[in-house]
Amino acid sequence: MGAFWYTNGWLSLLCLLALWLGSGEAWAQARPVVRLGYADHPFEPYLLGEGSQPGKPPGSLVSRVRRSATQLGVELQLVREPIPRLLVSLERGTLDGIFPFSYTPERIVIGAYPLDKQGELLSSQHLMRLGYYLYGAHDLSLPANADSWAQLAPFRLGAVKDTAVGELLAQRGLSVTLTRTPERSLEMLLRGRLDLFVGPRYSTELVLARLDPAKRIRRFGQPLLARDYYLVFRQDFYRQQPELCQLWWQLLATPEADQ
Repeated sequence: MGAFWYTNGWLSLLCLLALWLGSGEAWAQARPVVRLGYADHPFEPYLLGEGSQPGKPPGSLVSRVRRSATQLGVELQLVREPIPRLLVSLERGTLDGIFPFSYTPERIVIGAYPLDKQGELLSSQHLMRLGYYLYGAHDLSLPANADSWAQLAPFRLGAVKDTAVGELLAQRGLSVTLTRTPERSLEMLLRGRLDLFVGPRYSTELVLARLDPAKRIRRFGQPLLARDYYLVFRQDFYRQQPELCQLWWQLLATPEADQ
């Protein structure tokens, strides 16, 4: 996979990028302005800082998006909003795209994802792939059950609200408390107000390194589920600028270690 990407994949991408930057369409508006939005709360190490402005540093994912905009000759404007408002802004046309968002049937109605010729999601063009693990006290035992979801029924779960993972837990009828940030859920876990937290490994363990120096919380086994996250464009923006969107997806799909 790595050898193929660096020989064929990169050469193809560089050729497409050269054609885009050299075309009259790309420069008809001389550095087109693109407004992209992301959440106004931190998601370490990908999105840092809190509030309406990017953090200093902004986070690894924001830096990647900025670099890709520079490579594409785009003037990038970044906007931070609560997650529900980002979806509304995309639908209303005040944003051209949002990141990082996983696929749901509801979101594809308002947002354009990378798709193949058959209309299937191109998971290879994700921004990142995250495995979601269970975190709990060392003395907690999960009941043996072939159904990984059924084994969670007796427990008080925590997850981040306004996310597809949090919504999925709630839809399955599980007892779940949704908080604005992972820190809040993990604080509740440490105080015994939750039994388990469901979160991505790297981000969760960065927070635990600060909150739990005594290492009272552990990670359980294999991930409960995995999600791909994308740069999602507004549907009419994609229809107006399909080449730009496709190039942007390819540029951000540089192979990296998934967490």
